Amino acid sequence: MANGKLVKEASPLDSSAQQFALRICYATSVYMDALQRLKDIHTKRDPTRRIEVFVSSDDASSLMDEIRDQFADLYKSLTWRIHDVDRERFNYKGFVEGYDHKNHNLLGEAAAADLWLLSNGEVFIGHLGSRFGKVAYLLATARYNRFIPFFSVDGHSVCCEIDEPCGEMKPYITSMSDCLTFSHDLVQGRGHVLNKDYFEVGSYMRKIVAQALPENESPNVEVTEGEESETIHNTVAADNVSTNNDNP
Repeated sequence: MANGKLVKEASPLDSSAQQFALRICYATSVYMDALQRLKDIHTKRDPTRRIEVFVSSDDASSLMDEIRDQFADLYKSLTWRIHDVDRERFNYKGFVEGYDHKNHNLLGEAAAADLWLLSNGEVFIGHLGSRFGKVAYLLATARYNRFIPFFSVDGHSVCCEIDEPCGEMKPYITSMSDCLTFSHDLVQGRGHVLNKDYFEVGSYMRKIVAQALPENESPNVEVTEGEESETIHNTVAADNVSTNNDNP
């Protein structure tokens, strides 16, 4: 949610970091729009093969009832797979990872089962600004041993961390190593200090590390200077796209 409301459009690549209070929740229609696009593409290529949709949700309400009632044509034309569990178990207070609710163990088991279910998908539609979503995507790539196309509703790509603004960090991702292995937790404290406004804007550690390199080792990027925060806020030009086929 943003300001207490479900967002009804996919986020662009230069959207905000997705940590803690900055996390955005999207209306079901955002996912259905991406699914309709996928169906249109697939129908042109292989009209005889019916699409199977693997669904994961911690919504305590009936997501499938909503899809059936509001997206009837899409619902009827696809095959849906979702774990049959008591949705009331998802009525909890606090953080899902916490121990302050009675269904903690069941939630963990449901999450593991859903990750396995999602790993069967050959295309990913969902959050890549979520550790859960990113793990599901990586499990699918491992299962099929190839790149999995994706529609990222939150504007994040596979390469950026969940808690960094992707568009601004894009110029500092210069290799597959940067893409797949960078973690600000691993470099923090090794002479690098996380920006003080982390909880408001997310992690800029990737940029901090790049700017600390000797000049002859600096990434070859173009940066447009803008107003800086008290730490490091150069404005970087970014592609403004809602869904990215270099990210699901």
